[in-house]
Amino acid sequence: MKAARLVRFGKPLELVEVDIPKIGNHDALIKIKACGVCHTDLHFQDGTMKPGYFPITLGHEMAGQVIDVGGEVDWLKKGTKVIVDYQYVCGRCHNCRIGLEEQCTASTMGGFDVEGGYAEYAKMPARNLIELPRSISYEEGATLTCGGGTVYHAIKSAGVNYEDTIVVYGFGGLGILALQVAKLTGARILVVDISEEKLALAKKLGAHGVINGLKQDVVKETKAMTDRKGASKVLEFVASQKTLENSLRMLNTGGRLIVLGVLSKSFQTNFNHLMTNKIQVEFQGGYRRWELEELVQLVKAGIVKPIVSKCYQLKDVNKALDELRQGKIVGRAVIIP
Repeated sequence: MKAARLVRFGKPLELVEVDIPKIGNHDALIKIKACGVCHTDLHFQDGTMKPGYFPITLGHEMAGQVIDVGGEVDWLKKGTKVIVDYQYVCGRCHNCRIGLEEQCTASTMGGFDVEGGYAEYAKMPARNLIELPRSISYEEGATLTCGGGTVYHAIKSAGVNYEDTIVVYGFGGLGILALQVAKLTGARILVVDISEEKLALAKKLGAHGVINGLKQDVVKETKAMTDRKGASKVLEFVASQKTLENSLRMLNTGGRLIVLGVLSKSFQTNFNHLMTNKIQVEFQGGYRRWELEELVQLVKAGIVKPIVSKCYQLKDVNKALDELRQGKIVGRAVIIP
């Protein structure tokens, strides 16, 4: 089968022929129908994040059709349309046993530590497959498995509610889902981005206010839109020195910064400001399986709508990554092997 593999940092992925994976008794083999293109893959390519080994097949947002199952798998039928919970948790460690599976101390992750979905086929533990309703396309389903689940978990964990004014800082694929999910809580939502096209989409999707980070003072504008109080929570998807500092300054007293972007460099700030203003900072990544299943049902009901704007063939995976890096993708992109 064909697979796009990361061979070394700083280089394009290499499209190569590899063997179709052999499954164990508790595994499943799926034909990949779509695999989401995630910023995490850029961090692996750049060396900001380290994969489990080299060479490795990237791609962790997988959707496909079950081709085969292991001998001990009696609940899953061949031909089933599925998405993959890419967090292969152990189920035995302390965190797993108390329901904090996103903090599993012995997990592996598809496309991170083991082979992923930029390929024609992939194997995974059968228990990590979630049936995808007929009304949700493979392309839409793939984008739920990392970005969607992570956003949903972050908003749930932060306790976002109708009293909040939320800033979604960075309106890419995750920001689009964050706006839709946060709206369900009754919160007031402001969106910050540097693209007028993305800000126009934010308005269309129901943002209460938008701010252009290139043309406007984002802190000043946020204060102006909140009667000088500031935001109660910021969902930060960019993770640069400037955007993180802006996020901290736009929060009100007792505000909460939730960082979902991956920092490529160290970050410096005035901790006296955080202490004096009782500001909380947390970093979110991952989700719990039940949250992903709940999100699938929201999409099925038409309450949340993933926006897939571009599809690429597997041979064009490097073009997809380059266009993601250049900010040319509004919404999400997927690879179709």
